[in-house]
Amino acid sequence: MFAQTVYDLLATCAWKEFTINLMVLMQLVEMQIKHNHLPTVLPFHSVHYPLPKEIVRDIARSHSNQKLQDVMRAEKVKEVELKLFKVKEAPSSPQSPPPKLRIGYVSADFVNHPTADLMQSALLLHDTSKFEIFLYSITRNDSSMYRQVLQREIPNFRLLPNAKNDKACAQMIADDEIDILVNLNSHTAGERNGIFAFRPAPLQVVYLAYPGTHGASYLDYNVVDMVVSPKEHREMYTESLIYMPHCYQTNSFQDLYPEILSSSCLPSRKDHGLPEHALVFCTFNRLGRITEHIFHAWIRILKRVPNSVLWLYKHPTMAVLRLLRAAREQGIDATRFVFAGPMMPKIEHLKRLTLADVYLDTHIYNGHTTGSDFLWAGVPMVTLQGDTFPSRVGASLARAVGMQEMIATDLAGYEEKAVELGNNKEALEEMKAKLKAARLTAPLFDTARWVGSFEDALTRMWERHARGLEPEDIFPIDPGAKHRVSSLPVAGV
Repeated sequence: MFAQTVYDLLATCAWKEFTINLMVLMQLVEMQIKHNHLPTVLPFHSVHYPLPKEIVRDIARSHSNQKLQDVMRAEKVKEVELKLFKVKEAPSSPQSPPPKLRIGYVSADFVNHPTADLMQSALLLHDTSKFEIFLYSITRNDSSMYRQVLQREIPNFRLLPNAKNDKACAQMIADDEIDILVNLNSHTAGERNGIFAFRPAPLQVVYLAYPGTHGASYLDYNVVDMVVSPKEHREMYTESLIYMPHCYQTNSFQDLYPEILSSSCLPSRKDHGLPEHALVFCTFNRLGRITEHIFHAWIRILKRVPNSVLWLYKHPTMAVLRLLRAAREQGIDATRFVFAGPMMPKIEHLKRLTLADVYLDTHIYNGHTTGSDFLWAGVPMVTLQGDTFPSRVGASLARAVGMQEMIATDLAGYEEKAVELGNNKEALEEMKAKLKAARLTAPLFDTARWVGSFEDALTRMWERHARGLEPEDIFPIDPGAKHRVSSLPVAGV
């Protein structure tokens, strides 16, 4: 309960109370780790806190090991005996064409969720002459367009019922003879990590939802890039790493939201309560990512950029009052803030993002899906590159769209970049034009290119496994630009 209370304090902008209680909590966690006890802090909460990356790694590792121990205790077996997959026989003839690799993806988020939004195109772009794709959904059909398209277009779409325990679900996967199984949840809501502890596939990969190591011996690979996970951070992972050539994150913008590239049918600022001639800074991140130090930086930016406003999500009343009080104490009036309306369909959300001038990224936990949303909307970001995976995603996105100038390495530089864009209309317009043009050519939005690299990684990890070799770090090829006229099914069509 105490650990949850600390996270709730951060998520409601009670920064003073959060800081005091976090110190107490971390003393407890360090003692728990030292004595091999399960930390009371959840891994997903830990990545939002100003903690050393080693502590974040150890929290994830402890929770993953506890899951494994629970399974071993229940089954009364050793870890080496947790292997539900069957060893496949070699082809009968050396001349026989290699069988298709069977790739399975397990997620609670094949519904109306950012994971489905980001992953849809990649899942549909796999080379079906070489790969057979299986999707295992932990959640029931929410009738969203994402779910409808994936169920319709992926023949091997399976439901893992909540009524079935982890072992039964793992057996369902093993019965499909999956070669490589991808965990798209890790330490996030809805996870069924116990399924992976049973080893339903000979190779198991963790990707996308959780920004860091899963910390489990039953997961072999983690998908990263050299920005979010530079070589000097290698010890922060228990898995072998797949270093994607550009950005680790894939997306579906080109297929799902091409109309954002056109200036027609976009809303007006008046439609969203924004002043027509103001400089609009924007940050549409969750409250748990807005820390005191980054909010005070935003206040200083507003002070230095006349006729500017900050556009945020409309958060719970108590949190909004705390934000406005913190601003007022620093001499900024409530009229400098605009709170967006309710959640809306993704396409409408992207359209309203085009009304912003500059996206101000959060720091300890950057905008991940949010960051790529703003870039596709043609809004330059200012991001502060940190020392952990979640604090380096903004830099990875910026580099993959060819906008390295948007990256700051300290708070002073972050503020200067934002102020320069806010006060220099010509520089801002040049950056907007550069970004909008980059959307047509940048690797970040070239999903087919990302898939080509990922398939190379899948092939190489399987070839190592087939030769009896242990997993090792992989640097997949960059197949080059694959921009295309979309032929994929669009949600709702």
